[in-house]
Amino acid sequence: MSSEAPLIDLHGTDGQPFPSFGEDWSYLERMTMTTRGMAQRTLARESGMNPEEHDPQPVYMRFDDGEQISERTHGEYDEGWFECEADHPDAVPFWKDAP
Repeated sequence: MSSEAPLIDLHGTDGQPFPSFGEDWSYLERMTMTTRGMAQRTLARESGMNPEEHDPQPVYMRFDDGEQISERTHGEYDEGWFECEADHPDAVPFWKDAP
């Protein structure tokens, strides 16, 4: 048995959309929503809208915390997910939905 501490999973809630700090977009993990159609159906079920009304696009995000986050969110949040480039060392694949 390894003495290493288990890795903490910093992903969004499995299968659930979550809002950005601006509340203008919803994000879904591409780890659990493996196709665009699946992401559309999930967002439609959560919002009560038709799948065609959602336009999920692949993006990469990273989890971050600290003073920089508070500055970006005007002190409202001290941690959260932020979009980043695909080659960022902490990048995680997500779907981003346009309302």
